[in-house]
Amino acid sequence: MSNLAIDQIERARTYVVERNIDIAAARPAFISQYPQLARAPRESIDFTIIGTIGIWLNVRAPWTTDSVAEQLANQSGAFPWNGPVGNGFTVAEYQNRFREMAREHLFTWRQLGLITEEG
Repeated sequence: MSNLAIDQIERARTYVVERNIDIAAARPAFISQYPQLARAPRESIDFTIIGTIGIWLNVRAPWTTDSVAEQLANQSGAFPWNGPVGNGFTVAEYQNRFREMAREHLFTWRQLGLITEEG
């Protein structure tokens, strides 16, 4: 992991502790979203949830799929949201992949009580 990723995870862990966020309460909903994690060690699931909190710390409202997807794409360092894109993707395909990620993150963030607005 890069120093940036490690710093982000540590920031997320600190956020969880300071705000007394109950990771265990989010675990069942998280597993329902990712059934392949059902047999994963609890610590791995918790680490993944903390990772999504780390991502949340770098994203801003509005909490709509497109807004979050655009922020994730632009922060990824891969290609800008509006292109040009590489690796054989069209701009629409690239954007749809980030929309899917955004929907997953929004679901988890709502489960954790990090965001409450619908959108």
